[in-house]
Amino acid sequence: MFCRLFTSALFLSMLLVASPSLSADDNRNVEQDMAVQFKKLFEDAKKSSWEKRKQLLVDFEDKDNGTSDIPGIAIEGAKVIRSGKRYEAVFRIVQKGKAQSLEVPVTFYLKGEKVKASFKSDNASVEISKQFDSGPYKIVLDEDYELFRRLSDSELPLSLSRVVESRKIIVALPVSNKEAYADIVEMLKAKGAQDNESAKLKDSDIKDSAVIILGKDNPLASRLYGKAVMPEAGFSVIVKENPWNPKRAIAILDAKNKEEAEAALKTLSEYGQYSLLAFDHGNNIFKSINDNERGIVMDLKEEPVVIETSALKTLNDLIEKISKKKILYVGEAHDRFSHHDIQLKIIEGLHAKNKKIAIGMEMFQRPYQKALDDYISGDIDEKEFLKKSEYFKRWSLEYNLYKPILDFARAEKIPVVALNITREITEKTAKTGLDSLTDEERKEIPVELDFSDNEYRERLKDIFDKHDYSKMRSFEFFYQAQILWDETMSMSIDEYFRKNPDFQSNGQMIVVAGGGHFEYGHGIPKRTFRRNGYDYSVIMNEGSIEKDAADYVVLRSPMEGISSPKLMALLSDKNDGIKVLGFPENSVSEKAGIKAGDKITSLDGSAVSKIEDIKLHLFYKKSGDIVKVKALRKRFLLGEKEIEFEVKL
Repeated sequence: MFCRLFTSALFLSMLLVASPSLSADDNRNVEQDMAVQFKKLFEDAKKSSWEKRKQLLVDFEDKDNGTSDIPGIAIEGAKVIRSGKRYEAVFRIVQKGKAQSLEVPVTFYLKGEKVKASFKSDNASVEISKQFDSGPYKIVLDEDYELFRRLSDSELPLSLSRVVESRKIIVALPVSNKEAYADIVEMLKAKGAQDNESAKLKDSDIKDSAVIILGKDNPLASRLYGKAVMPEAGFSVIVKENPWNPKRAIAILDAKNKEEAEAALKTLSEYGQYSLLAFDHGNNIFKSINDNERGIVMDLKEEPVVIETSALKTLNDLIEKISKKKILYVGEAHDRFSHHDIQLKIIEGLHAKNKKIAIGMEMFQRPYQKALDDYISGDIDEKEFLKKSEYFKRWSLEYNLYKPILDFARAEKIPVVALNITREITEKTAKTGLDSLTDEERKEIPVELDFSDNEYRERLKDIFDKHDYSKMRSFEFFYQAQILWDETMSMSIDEYFRKNPDFQSNGQMIVVAGGGHFEYGHGIPKRTFRRNGYDYSVIMNEGSIEKDAADYVVLRSPMEGISSPKLMALLSDKNDGIKVLGFPENSVSEKAGIKAGDKITSLDGSAVSKIEDIKLHLFYKKSGDIVKVKALRKRFLLGEKEIEFEVKL
């Protein structure tokens, strides 16, 4: 066999595993029978070590398909309240699935001691409180595995045995060195695994299965993890979390040749508990076990952050310090003039020290790079540039926010790189997922996509849950779109360096984008570092003063900037023409006589058919100017009539 059976429960589960040939009811009965047998084995192990009980629960998770009535538990809403000289820990024990009557063991960690207690949980959610003389800094549910329950994602170990003994396995076939993996493929297929080419595997397939990826150069490894970093050895294994289902694991196997694979397979069954392995000529030269949590852990306290004010630096000090970095990420809140002013000052300061700089901008999409190049070179004017780059359609924010940066780049002939992916692709991904993209659309997306950063995933989940669209959209698709966005911008940065060898030696790039793409390095910085290893710094404007959120945080007072005047009308161009839907209070257009339902056809004699046409025209106006607006108005039985209005901006 490819890997030995680790417990009697595992052998039992293989006999009871659900079959696709059975009906849904029969499969459910099989799952329930398996759960009963596992529970009996678990009860028999009550006097054994907590490690053995946990392993039984791990084995159960790998075989169960989620239909059995085994509860999961979680801790929510945990906080510590100061009550006079005492502290009160308040939290909820939540049962996931069908609620059962449970005595839940809870361990409270205090400075120098830990206190154990148990609390009855017989509903979906139970409020718990307990007082202490000092404040607890951590609460752990069932850390000794006394309950037969589902494990939380953070408790599941990443081990080879979890992959090869799973109830459903997909093998992603190698794209090179195929002979080296031939025996492995046959062994796994004999065990019931399904093999397929990586390009044909959909995310929905991967979500439901344990996956074995053959070859570190396999496109599926790049598609899920950006790049498979493996030990240098004749044969190596790394086990990683399945980005689409943390209950399942994925193993990447890499062999130099057929002989190395055959030699490693002879002893591989002895290393099922490991998550990283390396062999040479069949001899194990490296092994490690991935850390996972013991029990369901909730941390309660964070150390306060202290700023030493005497150590505060000026912007000039910052520019001096970062002048040798290869890539500078300068974050922004898009609508803050002060943030863009800081970005420009950093660009000017670095340009004074090194003329070989480039500016990467989130605001422009890759297909419109030529418009940027033509504008910077002086071949087209600003108005033509804004039209050809489709700025007002694709970014839509006030161009005056970015104009000083583009003006400086044009004056100094500094290359500006369009970083972003086409908006239509991210919007489609956010709605229907990566699997829905056409072959033509897939040509625009990066080969390397890393979905394995769980800290970033949790941050994005928190953002997603706080917005109204969380009720209408899938977080999984939202997450895919965000990673696609980040990875494309990272790829664009890396491509510029690769295509310009002189920049590889002494060039720099200043990247301007929303701060969320830079915080903690999760979005773009670490992904670009994965691609090229270039040193970088993250500078945030008025960001969170949190450890590792950024290398530097710039603090400055707000500033005002010039904004283009507006028609002050709610418009839609989704159907034929630009239709007026309504007006905000004190609208200049409404005062001029324009009504809801009118269709705007021209401004100052220039035809307009899209909202971006209006924005472009108004960009070159100032407050107090008169704009002549022509519109069509429907009349009862008389058809449409063209009317001209004079709107004072």
